[in-house]
Amino acid sequence: MKGFKPRGKPRGFEPLLPAPLGNAKLRLCVFLAILDR
Repeated sequence: MKGFKPRGKPRGFEPLLPAPLGNAKLRLCVFLAILDR
């Protein structure tokens, strides 16, 4: 995940989420990335 930058708008990506929801989604993405490795 080094230098991870979403280009354009991936499906399900909301750039203007409230902080708590954004953090939860970010953690979920990282968690899934670790599981999927």
